[in-house]
Amino acid sequence: MHRTTSSLAAALLLLSGAGRAAAQGDPPRFRSEAQVVVLDVVASDRRGQPVADLRQDELQVFEDGKACELRSASRSSRVSRS
Repeated sequence: MHRTTSSLAAALLLLSGAGRAAAQGDPPRFRSEAQVVVLDVVASDRRGQPVADLRQDELQVFEDGKACELRSASRSSRVSRS
């Protein structure tokens, strides 16, 4: 009987704490991890002319000499020359 009472008391204590946190307006918390790197790239040919018709499978990205997975690539018509 003591064990059941202790379990019930612990459950009520947990529930009262959860209700108090919700009443105080604390947002729920969770852990998450994502890694997204956005690169702006301008491709040019040997004469320095822009190449506008590259496909994703024709691009390679390297970090510290190691190839990185390229999951997405999109084309932009904006090209700034500096």
